[in-house]
Amino acid sequence: SSSQTESFINEVIALLSCENETVGANIRETITELVSGELSPVVYPYLFHCVQEELGRIYQTNQHHLDVTESNTVFVDQVVSILQRIMEGKTEGAFENLGHVKVDQLLLLLVRYVNSLALVEKSLTIKIKLCGLLQAVMVNSRELSFHNEIQFRNSLVEYLTQWVSGELCIADYCTHEDNLRSDLDLCAMKAVGTVLSALPLQPRDIIGDMIEEKGKLFLKHFTTFMNMVHSMNGIEVEKMGQLRKHTVFRHVSALREATIVAMSNMLTANIDSGLTHAIALPRGFENKN
Repeated sequence: SSSQTESFINEVIALLSCENETVGANIRETITELVSGELSPVVYPYLFHCVQEELGRIYQTNQHHLDVTESNTVFVDQVVSILQRIMEGKTEGAFENLGHVKVDQLLLLLVRYVNSLALVEKSLTIKIKLCGLLQAVMVNSRELSFHNEIQFRNSLVEYLTQWVSGELCIADYCTHEDNLRSDLDLCAMKAVGTVLSALPLQPRDIIGDMIEEKGKLFLKHFTTFMNMVHSMNGIEVEKMGQLRKHTVFRHVSALREATIVAMSNMLTANIDSGLTHAIALPRGFENKN
């Protein structure tokens, strides 16, 4: 019955944040493998519902601040891994069973939680995985359901652009955290480009003229992208060691290309409000440099 299925899923989900010092990691890994690989797609709607309810509790525990705890972060990390595998795995029947499940609220809860985490190795790793999940969702968006896809995708652009620091480590030795930041920059910008494809910009809390507000939003994002391109162009690799120079050059080229794709996708989908900015902005940048 549906109640028994939901009860089973809830028990399984509870194990995703198991913190037992001896076997906790093994239990979490086993459950993640089980849910993402062995669970029948027929049960996916129950899984998404139960996960969203659990995330809702994280938000409701403290009305003024997100309830960021080690246990909740472990849970969110496992959920991101499970959903990414489901979305990327193309399990037969997966999307047929998810067709009526509204996924945007669940995904925004994940994004908002991860966005609130301090920038350390663990949170950087989760953000990188979450970017992969969001790209997979966009690739399969026609087979999924949303409460408001346009609004959801506009929110994603706001969050994801904040995750791109553009602060590339150019020293001969970089820490693992430095490398993760670079990886996140590229993953987030690629996700932004995918999200922006055929997306009409939709300002939130419109006060004045809609066309004017869309123009302001376009300019905000376009300026962010142009600043990123110029920062990549300004990186000097001549004095680096050969190996480091190759690594940095490859990353800079990939990030620049991903940024240009994002700009191009945004302009193509918003030619009415963006063309004048797209033409005028580079001249302004040339004057500054």
